[in-house]
Amino acid sequence: MSTPSAPFDPDVLRDTAGGDEELVSELLAIYLRIMPPMNSRLRAAVHAENTAAIAEEAHSMRSCLAVVGAGDLQERCKSLENAARRGHVLPNAFGSGLCEEVDGLTARVYDYNASRLPSPGK
Repeated sequence: MSTPSAPFDPDVLRDTAGGDEELVSELLAIYLRIMPPMNSRLRAAVHAENTAAIAEEAHSMRSCLAVVGAGDLQERCKSLENAARRGHVLPNAFGSGLCEEVDGLTARVYDYNASRLPSPGK
């Protein structure tokens, strides 16, 4: 079963950076450095049904997702965070599916970032 493709909107990223391409590069580097470990921690917390850790990681991920224009995933993190703060554990499939979509989004962000880098020899 394939998961829907999470949106990545480079225009949102550029708007966030005020059109400053150097800042776009910095934001991409930050996202690519911190999102994979956060997503791994969220995945582990969901598997362990650790509501405190779920709430913390989901909250942390929301701003990173906003920067790259992934509003749907940001809203899903908010729902997961709110449920966890109330002590509720959503079905594992909800959290696991979210983590899989974040992995897919991160792959697209990585590809976009790589496409912006100068080609060797230029």
